[in-house]
Amino acid sequence: MVEDDATLRYMIRNSLEVVIGGYEMAEAANGAEGLELWKTFRPDIIVADVEMPVMDGYEMVAKIRETDRLQPIVFASGMEDPSHVMRGYEVDVNNYIKKPYLPEELDAHVRALLRNINLGGRMENNTETYPIGRWKFNAEKASLSDTEGKNVSLTLLESQILRLLCRSMGETVGRDTILETLWPDVDYFYASRRLDVFITKLRKLLSADPAITISTIRGVGLRLDVEN
Repeated sequence: MVEDDATLRYMIRNSLEVVIGGYEMAEAANGAEGLELWKTFRPDIIVADVEMPVMDGYEMVAKIRETDRLQPIVFASGMEDPSHVMRGYEVDVNNYIKKPYLPEELDAHVRALLRNINLGGRMENNTETYPIGRWKFNAEKASLSDTEGKNVSLTLLESQILRLLCRSMGETVGRDTILETLWPDVDYFYASRRLDVFITKLRKLLSADPAITISTIRGVGLRLDVEN
């Protein structure tokens, strides 16, 4: 947990480790401490505040994502402006919890996120690969490679979205299906906006091949097509 409120850290740690059980929690008071702790503790999940001294949550997550695109990260913040929420998703956090929250709520969010990540990693065949025009998508490694040897790492959610589209290539995947699969416990509005952010990123990543399109079928969903 990366949180500058020492009282909140104590309450959450006591609740997760003693009352709820099953947790081992390490604490940091700001993003800079959190970054160093991440390197040594290697957590299953990071829960971080956004507004903190020394280094805020946005900067910390951005630095983590430079080398680790798959680390599960949750923002827990009292910031309610949608732009703040969207900025969090743009730096690739996995979820956003609004303060104030109860330890039991955090426990439920953490368990749901880790369960969805584990399920996403076990979709039928962990070694599945998909040809997408000039690209080859490796779902297990969450990476794209092209015919010229270029490799691009994807975040876990980028990989999960692309996998869903690849498995139904040429067919429309329902928007609600994607949202319910990846963000079952997130408010529909924020989950939908978040999906749009990731689709924009995927379109940009795949844009080197003009034969590839990810189309938005208004009111229905998304479709991945590759022209022959």
